[in-house]
Amino acid sequence: MWDDAQYDDADRKEAFSGVFEVLKSAFEEEIMLVKEDLEFRSLGNQLTKLRGEINALWEEALIADDDQKQKLFPQCFEPLDTLDESAVKSNP
Repeated sequence: MWDDAQYDDADRKEAFSGVFEVLKSAFEEEIMLVKEDLEFRSLGNQLTKLRGEINALWEEALIADDDQKQKLFPQCFEPLDTLDESAVKSNP
């Protein structure tokens, strides 16, 4: 097709350079989104494990009342999908 239209290599390169930049940018953005999702899932897994350890400690301390647990550590009862960086920063 390019040969029939009598385009040389420079014309081809110029024609596709914008397309390649758009595709590269979109690909890099998608990679960042996937990376953020994986980091969030990994963090969620770690939080789930920690919550299990906290529950075990509460059992050892004979704290069975959920209201009391929630007063002591309310973040342990928040759904993982509602937590963000501010939750970590406010609870060192």
